Amino acid sequence: MRWACLLGLILLSSCQGEKPTVDLGFYHWKTSFDLPQEERLYMDSLGASRLYLRFFDLDWDAQRQEVIPLAMLEQKARPPKDWQVVPTIFITNRCMLQMADEQLPALADRMHRKITDLWRKLELTQPLQEWQLDCDWTEQSRARYFELLELLGAKFGPTVTRSATIRLHQVKYFQKTGVPPVDRGMLMCYNVGELGQWETENSILDPDILKAYLVNFDRYPLTLDLVLPLFRWGILFRDERMIRLINGLHTAQLQDTSRFEVLGPHRHLVRQGTFLEGHYLYKGDQIRLEKTDLALLQQVSQILQPHWPSNDYLLCFYHLDRELLPAFPADSLLQVKDHLQSKIPE
Repeated sequence: MRWACLLGLILLSSCQGEKPTVDLGFYHWKTSFDLPQEERLYMDSLGASRLYLRFFDLDWDAQRQEVIPLAMLEQKARPPKDWQVVPTIFITNRCMLQMADEQLPALADRMHRKITDLWRKLELTQPLQEWQLDCDWTEQSRARYFELLELLGAKFGPTVTRSATIRLHQVKYFQKTGVPPVDRGMLMCYNVGELGQWETENSILDPDILKAYLVNFDRYPLTLDLVLPLFRWGILFRDERMIRLINGLHTAQLQDTSRFEVLGPHRHLVRQGTFLEGHYLYKGDQIRLEKTDLALLQQVSQILQPHWPSNDYLLCFYHLDRELLPAFPADSLLQVKDHLQSKIPE
């Protein structure tokens, strides 16, 4: 009996010392896929081989009264044959609200054919293993969106993993928002603040706002993977209203004091009409800059760690862009992974 108890304690200690396995991946969210050497080497240095590749977007065409594809992937390079590529499709919630129920089967069929066609052109050795839909569904569109997931899943069959993006509020209020009928969810841990309010400090990622959403992770009935942001942008305001996003914008592009004036931390005033990144800005326009950095990612990983489930999962970063990589050395992202991986199962 004594030996049995001792063996049980040893086994218990061994289990408690195990850490979840965390694999790494990236999103590629540009319409042109050329995969420069810097991006390939960066992935290799992290041991990351999963790539969520944006195939196309879907939006509602009011004139044609149907869902149409946009931003179709232009393939200029092939991924390494040992990478696991996941076709990823963004579909606006407007599609789900506007389309008729009887249009769903035809949409699923068109999506299946388009995904299959683009996949074939990648010329990878392994078969398709997973697809992912990205949609910020609402209570009003939930039934239709979930039906689309079911129909598309049936097209690809049970051997192909079905995944969908999940927003933080959809975990906290999952009994109200519903749980999509997929095999895995990708939790989008960013875009948490009020983008259109000038007073917002950082809508991409705010630790204080994040803390308010860390509820129900232990009750959520879907296995979750995680994606953290590696991007920056500028938000253009005109007459106290948000006009547009300017992706990739940083402080160095606003140093010309004849055109721009510093209003405060991360905030600038347009002093005279000018072009910026292909957009015309008017005198009096205002710009708020937002970004993520390593310190913020490390802070967020420490906040998430006590709440994250102890199962094996995938940690992804959004997104793979050689212009962003110098700000996120590979060893620093591995530290973020280690912070999350230190979770000890209870």
